Amino acid sequence: MLSDRIAELDKDKMATAQVMGKLFRLTRPTSTERPKKMFGSLWAENENAFLFAEDGAGKTILATQIASAIATGTTVPGFSNEVPAQVVTLFDAELSDYQFNSRYPEGLPANLKRLTFNEDMQAKLAKADVQYVIDQVEGAAKELDSKIIILDNLSALCSMADLTKTSDSIQLMGLLNDLKKKGYSCLIIDHCRKPMHPTEYKMISKHDLQGSKMKTNLVDSVFSIGKSCLGEQYRYVKALKIRSFNMEYTTKQVATMELKTGPLRFDYVGLNPEWEHVNDKPSQVHKMYSNGSTQEQIATTMGITQQAVSKTINRFKDEAPF
Repeated sequence: MLSDRIAELDKDKMATAQVMGKLFRLTRPTSTERPKKMFGSLWAENENAFLFAEDGAGKTILATQIASAIATGTTVPGFSNEVPAQVVTLFDAELSDYQFNSRYPEGLPANLKRLTFNEDMQAKLAKADVQYVIDQVEGAAKELDSKIIILDNLSALCSMADLTKTSDSIQLMGLLNDLKKKGYSCLIIDHCRKPMHPTEYKMISKHDLQGSKMKTNLVDSVFSIGKSCLGEQYRYVKALKIRSFNMEYTTKQVATMELKTGPLRFDYVGLNPEWEHVNDKPSQVHKMYSNGSTQEQIATTMGITQQAVSKTINRFKDEAPF
């Protein structure tokens, strides 16, 4: 009967509405609700970020410096912090207590809680999946009443996952994004895909992040520390992805940093083009062009065609604005 068919359709509509009511919500104006910066535009409150670099670049030093600034309500010079002092949990899965304390003999701020593996439980980690590890991270942060989480580093914490596989990376990023929805902000420390030769300084791209590209696709921001050909004490910080703010610290102007001791830290030096820090062929072309050499002169010096010189220069011109 027609009335029965109408009733059936109405029932289907109600069921659909109930499902949509659970899965979706109407959008809200967010123009005045931008997230607060914690490490400039590179990491914001209630967002997840990747910081990666090759071994020896200073990932842990910078991560600890960021954590200390948030814990004390101060800033890492050159990068604004808009959140008040609060508890930060730093999960250190790499350094022993002796190694870490040797680096920071003056101690850490009271609000900065460093956690490492419980030796009695570490055997369990050999069989643990990503879900177990992230649940343990959340439980520890909740116990310390902390919404700021730094994971140093991903390889050691998630040793059972194959993060070169899309499926494992999607699972990990889903769990980290679940933490974000609960009000947590995570900074994840990771490695480069392939280490460079000691005398080789190449420009950094997001493809240098170790593992599946799904990690960069599903995170809010990605930034890296690069070693510099200007000297062993110099590094630079480069943004590779930013969702909530305009792109800055890009190839045209990276943040140059100098490694200092007492306490161990990076001091902000200023903004410089990335090609001043690297010595690969494209950067040498651009250096010569910036210093007034003609394309013909560059081609002769570098032993390449003028067409190749022109393409390289145009590629730099097309870089994202800062």
